[in-house]
Amino acid sequence: MLNPFPELLNWSYFAPSALRVVLALYFITLAVTTYRRGHKKAGERNYSVLAILELFVGSFLLVGFYTQVAGAVATGFGIVGFFLRYKRSHEAPESLWFYFLASTVALSLVVLGSGAFAFDIPL
Repeated sequence: MLNPFPELLNWSYFAPSALRVVLALYFITLAVTTYRRGHKKAGERNYSVLAILELFVGSFLLVGFYTQVAGAVATGFGIVGFFLRYKRSHEAPESLWFYFLASTVALSLVVLGSGAFAFDIPL
């Protein structure tokens, strides 16, 4: 079957960049939320460590530094988040699908690489 928009294939190198930036913004927002949640619970250390790790993953994805490694870690976060939400049967099913979508986007970054405007462009 013929491609209906063959001109768009010239822009395929920018598609991972869009995925990378959106996932990075999600992880940076998640880090801020996790950090605030930890301070509400009398400064639990586990929340601070998790927030720092999420901030590093989000920052690495945003600038495109070690994108495939950060994508692998983000995939792990998505899978763990999916199963933790799945154990709570009273949670909304939309959150389950969101974790599944986030882990799929992160896994696609592991396979596709960083795309344009990144530090780890393959040579």
